[in-house]
Amino acid sequence: MKSNSRPGSRLGILGMAAAVALAGLAAAGCGNSSSPNGDNGGAHEPGPGSLVFEPILEMGTNAAAYRVRPGTARGVVSIPALRGGIPIRSIGGFANNTAVTGINFDLSIERLEIEPNAFHGAAIDGNIAIPKGVFKIGDFAFYGSAIRVLTFAPRPDDEHIEIGSSAFAETRNLTSSIPNLPNGVTIGDFAFHRSTIENITIPTGASVGVAAFHGWTASQRINIPYVTLSEANTAWGGAAWKEGSNAPIFNNASPAAVQVWPLGGTTTTAAVTPRLR
Repeated sequence: MKSNSRPGSRLGILGMAAAVALAGLAAAGCGNSSSPNGDNGGAHEPGPGSLVFEPILEMGTNAAAYRVRPGTARGVVSIPALRGGIPIRSIGGFANNTAVTGINFDLSIERLEIEPNAFHGAAIDGNIAIPKGVFKIGDFAFYGSAIRVLTFAPRPDDEHIEIGSSAFAETRNLTSSIPNLPNGVTIGDFAFHRSTIENITIPTGASVGVAAFHGWTASQRINIPYVTLSEANTAWGGAAWKEGSNAPIFNNASPAAVQVWPLGGTTTTAAVTPRLR
């Protein structure tokens, strides 16, 4: 369960600190690197260009898995589950990348981590379909990216996923609904800060961090269909999970959806400031 401590820095620090931290990432991850392990990974028009597959070594010599980097890839690219029979285990380095405009994950991929800052500020848009094999979406992974639709493939209840701090914060083109977060999901602090998602449903067994929906407005909506507001507050550290949000909260455990917060009109919650971990 996330800490309920209140961030003390100002909101502007988030963007400045992230920008400084990402200067090196952009230089390292978005250049025209080449590698004998690079191939196009299913790159589509308007390519040319190649993704880079960096080996994760076992016993110093043999590749036990691969991590994906953008290399010179352009346009919409496909991320395979395997390369030469060896699994893909992580993807990252696309921060501020403007050449890659879309990502298609092979839905059979297993045990994949989307690394911290992986697509921070990237130009990818359209639909991002998260396979059931993704177990972690790192801090700031899609922060400020241009994605428009976010979906999660169904997964068994015992296969959890972690959504890191600010992972989808500032996704200002993301206007779809998210009705299918996996059961048991862990939602990090400020995970959807100032995202423009229309509405989201929090499933059974979820863990929700501090101010996960900070900056949401009264035109957005949060659904908690499987617990009461009191139960949610008990499970998620009191009222901290909804701090900084004006989005109404609905419970539809009964046949009809019932607005459970705010009661009697819009209530502005305590202001808190996103922070870097």
